[in-house]
Amino acid sequence: MDGPGREGWRGGFTLLELILTIAIIVLLALLVAPKLMDAYPGVAIKSEGIRLRADLAYTQQLAITHSETCWLEPKVAQNRISIYRGKTPAVLVSERALSNGVTLVKTSFAPGYVEFSSLGEPSEGGSVVLAGADGSTVTVTVKPGTGLVTLECDGEPF
Repeated sequence: MDGPGREGWRGGFTLLELILTIAIIVLLALLVAPKLMDAYPGVAIKSEGIRLRADLAYTQQLAITHSETCWLEPKVAQNRISIYRGKTPAVLVSERALSNGVTLVKTSFAPGYVEFSSLGEPSEGGSVVLAGADGSTVTVTVKPGTGLVTLECDGEPF
């Protein structure tokens, strides 16, 4: 039987109960997420390869959109990726460090970077090799002429 002033009351959760439940779920997720990354070490290296492919596509699109030369420079010594626009003076558009546990091993672009013309054509083909903490490698390759980007993880396309 319902008490006084509770006609039609159906029960449910209070705002405090909902907030507490969400806080517990978030806390558990924060505790479990690093363990999952350790359980799947290849995730970080593959994720970084996909991110580098996106950076290359962004650089190519930036060159087309602004009708000027843009380039992506993998900085092996600093383990960073930098994107520049224009020639003189060059403007730094974006710069980021690679994820923890991922190392920029080498690049085969002759000047050390890949440059895209205002038509989106790469100056040359080449590749960037990334290595994971578990010893796995990802190779990101830019095809000459088209700028098509392919990814290989330990020699297998993905």
